Amino acid sequence: MTFCTPIFKQQNSVVEEVAAECGDFLTVAFVDIVALPAIAERFGVQGLPVSVLLRHGRVVRRLSGSQPKEAYLRAVQLQLAPDPRWHLAAVAASGEALARP
Repeated sequence: MTFCTPIFKQQNSVVEEVAAECGDFLTVAFVDIVALPAIAERFGVQGLPVSVLLRHGRVVRRLSGSQPKEAYLRAVQLQLAPDPRWHLAAVAASGEALARP
């Protein structure tokens, strides 16, 4: 799998903006799938970037490719209500981590 660093940097900043806006009821995590290939396998990641929206550990929405902030906000609004148990896992190759406690 090949990675395009500029796309990841741009996409990470978009996801970080969503995390800032929705942080009261959303947890965002960036996962290094090179270091953690089991995560990529578990979520069926075949291309990057991909974002996976989880509810109680189950996939409820998948966003593939570079997406605008509005696409993430729509996905959150459509799939989630304010519930701290629901998470957005942004699977990325950056190895950076952003998480709300």
